[in-house]
Amino acid sequence: MYSAVKIQGKKLYELARVYFPTDREDGLAREEQVVSMGAYAPLLDFFTFKGYVETLFEAFSIENVSYAAVKDDPSWHPGRTAAVSINGERMGTIGQIHPQVAKNYGMDV
Repeated sequence: MYSAVKIQGKKLYELARVYFPTDREDGLAREEQVVSMGAYAPLLDFFTFKGYVETLFEAFSIENVSYAAVKDDPSWHPGRTAAVSINGERMGTIGQIHPQVAKNYGMDV
């Protein structure tokens, strides 16, 4: 007999090097250190996830962080997405994926 266990939520992260193509004569790629975070839970909202991101910044002593609403990217839910900048330079995006994108991948949001 099998027992079904419903997972209530998860938080995931990855810290990795990512390589991007360049036009360099030596053919070497541009290497960047990237952190990716994701989470899901029945009651998880934008502000809770933003708190996770802010905790990460505090742990690494990252200051001068600002957030700006993102409303024109079709991959993200308008009103639940923000661009993240450090010292005025955009570093990434936090938010909820757009419901249509979730549907296209068979996810329930």
